[in-house]
This record gives sequence, structure tokens and C-alpha cells, in this order.
Amino acid sequence: MSKIKKLSVRELKHGDLDRTYKISVFRENYIRRSGTNDTESFILHLVAEEDQFLTRQCSYYMWRQWFPVENEYRVEQRKDVAKWAITLAFPLGKRFTGKNMIAAGIYALHPTEMVTGFPFIIQTDFLLVSSRESIIFNNNWNQGILHCIPLAFCSAFRALISVKSPLSSKVGVFGYLPCDIPCYPQLTQVRDAIQAQLKAEDVILCDVSFGGKICKPTEARTILPAFKHIIERASKQGQQSELAHLFCRNVHIVHPSLDK
Repeated sequence: MSKIKKLSVRELKHGDLDRTYKISVFRENYIRRSGTNDTESFILHLVAEEDQFLTRQCSYYMWRQWFPVENEYRVEQRKDVAKWAITLAFPLGKRFTGKNMIAAGIYALHPTEMVTGFPFIIQTDFLLVSSRESIIFNNNWNQGILHCIPLAFCSAFRALISVKSPLSSKVGVFGYLPCDIPCYPQLTQVRDAIQAQLKAEDVILCDVSFGGKICKPTEARTILPAFKHIIERASKQGQQSELAHLFCRNVHIVHPSLDK
């Protein structure tokens, strides 16, 4: 499936003109592969055409990570598989949507009908129900994969935060955090595990006026705009030493762009 670069679908209509839909890989920007060969990332650019009249583009930041299959999650259907390959796709802008299209959140080679409520796509070797519309939640194999997804997400999140890019790009990364209640209760464990892991890591962007480092969420604070204005005025008047006493050693001020 990874070798397919273009798909074309023809819709036959009775009493009306047929319609053709095409989607193709316009370009791939390779970013990096880890020295241990267990992660890789790249940007995928897609182009969609409808009857050659409407052309749209959509890009994704792709993160792929391999995890060894633990014995407790092995099943007969996949007894010869040694590693899970989990791919997360983070949309860089709006995804393709249409009148009869759903924003599928889980793929198992082909898209399922599962809308997760997460702002990213999950692609991996899930075991599906016979209709291939959804995954089997009460299955050891799938439970093992769900256990690894938070690890893959946090690895991708750290990579996106650490990359040398404009601050505006890094701020957009926080839009990928799964904050809402998932559409499937069984996915709550994935959301909670992601939040728990990131709470213990340096991921919050801080205001350059107060050190400008990256800190843990528990160390981050926001300040009221009016009070910040007073601090900025005092700083311009050479009161930096006095301002330093206003903040605790392990407390950092969140960058204003993250206040929302």
C-alpha cells in the first residue's frame, strides 16, 4: 500500500454525467530517520482533483515508529509479526472533506469508519471486525497497539517542539493535543496516557521576557495582561533585579501565544 502514489475513483450516475475523483502524492519531504532505525518522519503533500475543475492540496507531518510486540499481546493471527509499525499523521492545515466524506481517525491499511475525535490520524495493523468498519477493542493485539500509541505521540510531539522552526509553527503543534472526550470510551486510556506523560516533560514554550526556556506544565504560569504590561514597563526602566524576586525559581511564564 505504501507504494501507491495515485488513486482514481469513477462515480457512475444514472441520468447524469459520471464524475471522477483523483488523489495523488504530490511530494514527500524526507526529514529524518533515527540512528536506531525505530523512528522516521517526513512531510507528505497530497493533491485532490475532481473532474479536473477543482484542485485542492493537503499536507501531513508523518511520524512512524516501530515497537516490539510484547508476549502478553501476541495473537494467533499475527504470530509471526515481531514489531508494530505505528504511523501518526498530523494535518498541516485543513484535511480533505466533502459531502459524503468522513474524517476517519483510524486506518488499518484502508480507512475505517471510526471518527476518534483526536486531531491526528492513526495508521497501524489493527485487527478489525468482519465488516472492516472498526477495530476490535477487546483484543489483545489491539490493546498492545493502543498501549504504544501514547509513546509514539509523545515522541512525535517532542520532535516537533525541538525542531528549528518559527515560534508560530511550534505553537500550532499544541493543537494536536487530544483534549476533548474521545468518540469511543475505549480511547480515553490513550488520551489520558498522552496527557500524563507530557505533564512530566519539558514541552511548554515560555515567554522570552522571563527566560524563554521550555518547561514542564506543572512549572508553567500565566499572568494577567495588565500586570504583564506593568512588568514590561518596569523592565524598560532598569528594574530587572527587583523583578527577578517576583517569580519563584521553578516557575516559568507561558508564552503569550499559548494563553488561548
